[in-house]
Amino acid sequence: VRFATFFRDPATRVLSHFGQWQRLPHAPNPIAARIGAGELDVFGFATLPEMRDLYRTFTSDIDLERFAFVGITEEYDRSIELFNAIFGTGIATRESNISPEPSSGEEPDADVLRRLRELQPVDAKLYDLALKRFDRLCEQFL
Repeated sequence: VRFATFFRDPATRVLSHFGQWQRLPHAPNPIAARIGAGELDVFGFATLPEMRDLYRTFTSDIDLERFAFVGITEEYDRSIELFNAIFGTGIATRESNISPEPSSGEEPDADVLRRLRELQPVDAKLYDLALKRFDRLCEQFL
């Protein structure tokens, strides 16, 4: 068995997830309904049990060194190149599942990102480990 996974900065993951549910306030989901009704801001959203420790949940506490591939969303093109090198595939990069709202080109506020990372300490630590694993794999295969 060869494990493969992608990671995204946990703060921007929370912002993206929150934004997705803001755009779908009538989704059959009680959290989306609370967001749509203005009852839940992004910080409250980040503290929900369903939103915490997602990376640990999905990796089942498996040591990232056991993963044959670790990709980084912020390094998507390079991650696909790495995946192809490791697995001998020819997967092309693609753009899908991207927010339909036009980007202002502005980065999220640094204080907001810091606060969101503080609310996601387990995922922040795993993300840092994933960045290191990604760099080592790139050195080895690219």
